[in-house]
Amino acid sequence: MSVVYSSQPPREQVLAARARRARAWAWPVRLALLVCIGTAIWQEPRLAPWVHARMQEAVAYAGAAIEGAPGPGTLLAGMGGGSSSSGNKAGLSGWFIDTVMR
Repeated sequence: MSVVYSSQPPREQVLAARARRARAWAWPVRLALLVCIGTAIWQEPRLAPWVHARMQEAVAYAGAAIEGAPGPGTLLAGMGGGSSSSGNKAGLSGWFIDTVMR
């Protein structure tokens, strides 16, 4: 009578390992999907007009927060300078908003 040894792990371990890999990949894939959706809405406002409007409000709010923040925020706001064509001297946040809004 010969004894046959299986070199494969039990099925439960295989399924548990597969589930761990799936959970590990779930959040980066979800994040990438949200970035793609946000980019699409930013470029084409007709996809979700109310989301696009909220994104513009968020950019304006972030720009105001960066310019009004003491410490490192003030340094960040002073970097980059304004766009020479518009004469805007709002710093890095103004340059970013000018560039993105074109």
